[in-house]
Amino acid sequence: MILAVDDEPHIRHVLRLVLQRAGHEVLVADNGREAVELWRDHPEVRLLITDLVMPGMSGFDLIRHVRQLSNLPILVLTASGEEQFEIEARQLGADAFLTKPFSREELLREVSRLLD
Repeated sequence: MILAVDDEPHIRHVLRLVLQRAGHEVLVADNGREAVELWRDHPEVRLLITDLVMPGMSGFDLIRHVRQLSNLPILVLTASGEEQFEIEARQLGADAFLTKPFSREELLREVSRLLD
């Protein structure tokens, strides 16, 4: 199961659609706090996909929280092409990083790599 977190409804919809069509079970959350609750309630989650800039609990805070408890693979998706965002996310423990817009193939390649 994959947990995808993004505050943009369109991105959540695309993630769910692409991942489900590839055979994955998907949970979606629109912020970090909701993601923490879903992850707690669904220990079968094997991958976290998260945006970085979200209201409430940011993706940076979500990565920090997850890393305190788990080695769950984390794929970051962000609209910001700023190198500093990638550096900070990786320092916090993100395993992979894609900049929006991303292709279906890029997403599925990274998902497959992280789940193997």
